[in-house]
Amino acid sequence: MQSLKDSVREPQGTKSAIRQAMMSPAGMRTAWVVVEAEDDYAVYSKFMNPDTTVVKTSEDNEGRRGYANVEIIVEEIREEVPQAHIIGIRDADYSKYEEGFSVTDNVFLTDRRDLEMMLLEAESVHQALKEWMSGFEEKLDTCFPICRHFGYLRIYNDVLELSIRFHDNLRTSQFWDYSTQSLVTGWRERCTERFVALANGQCTTASLEAFITSKLLSEESVYDICRGHDLLRLLSLTMIDVQTYSVPHIMAKMTAAFSLEDFKNTVLYENIQSWQESDGVVALVA
Repeated sequence: MQSLKDSVREPQGTKSAIRQAMMSPAGMRTAWVVVEAEDDYAVYSKFMNPDTTVVKTSEDNEGRRGYANVEIIVEEIREEVPQAHIIGIRDADYSKYEEGFSVTDNVFLTDRRDLEMMLLEAESVHQALKEWMSGFEEKLDTCFPICRHFGYLRIYNDVLELSIRFHDNLRTSQFWDYSTQSLVTGWRERCTERFVALANGQCTTASLEAFITSKLLSEESVYDICRGHDLLRLLSLTMIDVQTYSVPHIMAKMTAAFSLEDFKNTVLYENIQSWQESDGVVALVA
């Protein structure tokens, strides 16, 4: 198994590396798990049996990674090698709000909006952050309302296919006042106005409110609505010492605290367990 891992080091992209490995009997016996990126690898690899399973990020030939690559890699390998033992794990994102959404066979979704929110919901993770970050629960309460509102905007953007690029134009950090170390006054109105402007006539404040009401979004869990990256970035800012409490450091703390028992409490674990039983392989560590 170690020599197999050494032979799939990646230069050609994940799909090519797996297909190359499958040219050997050991590669065909292996359970392959394709995940989105490095953070996903750090979490899920902890729970996979290293003697029978290889976890890989979804790198394409250009070095890009993401949920679409997870689906493409799994789908194409299953088409080319039907007997392959391969699954993918991707963030659920806002798929539950998209009409007609269907996930690729053998690709499983996170229980919550994304990996970060699934981890954060676990009590052991919550407790670890509480012990590490002074005033964690109070600061989390500061983050939730604006990240929830951003979630509404992101869902509207996805469902109506507006193609607004939040990373370039609309970020939670833009509504953080560094002089007072608090959210700017009127943040809700300001970010809504910015979103409406970016929509170029395809959204109004009234249509946004109607959308939120029709989808019953205010009744949904923050763990389904908030985007993990938005939340962790803002949580880091609330701590003021952004070097000690950087997003990578927070993520590392969450990853370490998320235990096998936590994972076993997820639907994702149950789905992987059902797959390995039906496929006659051992992928999970226990």
